[in-house]
Amino acid sequence: MKKISIIILVLAIIIGGAYYYLTKPVASPSEPKEINYESADGMITYAISPEESEASFAIDEILNGKDFTAVGITKDIKGSILVNLADISKIQVKDVSVNARTLKTDSKNRDGAIARLILKSEDAQNEFITFVPKSITGLPEAVVFESEVSFSITGDLTVSGVTKEVTFSGKIKELNAEKLVAEAETIVKRSDFNLVVPDLAFLASVDDEVKLKLSITAKPVN
Repeated sequence: MKKISIIILVLAIIIGGAYYYLTKPVASPSEPKEINYESADGMITYAISPEESEASFAIDEILNGKDFTAVGITKDIKGSILVNLADISKIQVKDVSVNARTLKTDSKNRDGAIARLILKSEDAQNEFITFVPKSITGLPEAVVFESEVSFSITGDLTVSGVTKEVTFSGKIKELNAEKLVAEAETIVKRSDFNLVVPDLAFLASVDDEVKLKLSITAKPVN
């Protein structure tokens, strides 16, 4: 009887420790670094405004026997875009970074699992998800922005220390001397980035495909 009690106590400690590990607050994001915004002759440099922008992911799963789409969102996104309003085909998107520690879903338990077990964003080297653009195609030279303008942007996406080339499909929704509004999305496979979802009894399956989306508003740097 005493042996059974000890086993129960040990199991309770393990379960309690695991619960605390997943539900305790995710580590705070590190202090933002100073950004050196580049400029070029004839180009306007727009900086992404975090207050008016967001990055998100969506992934389908079967949770407690029901279809469910998990969505994570953060406004902690940084980057810049150089634009020549006379020829937007020469647009340059500089490195974009998203702080993975600040991604929030519908559940603190899910947030803890994502940060500690999947993205491992509490490790300093995994804190930021980055996208380094290589090329942009599909943009015309001159545009009167009465409708959306589509484009494709290809670059290196780094998640949890793994880098893969991906292409986002995007739209510029508004562009003038005061503001640039755009969105871009793509679908990646979490297996390509070695992102493993823990085996949990209430989680029957998780899709390999993840939808990523950026919705940004950027404003000229003074």
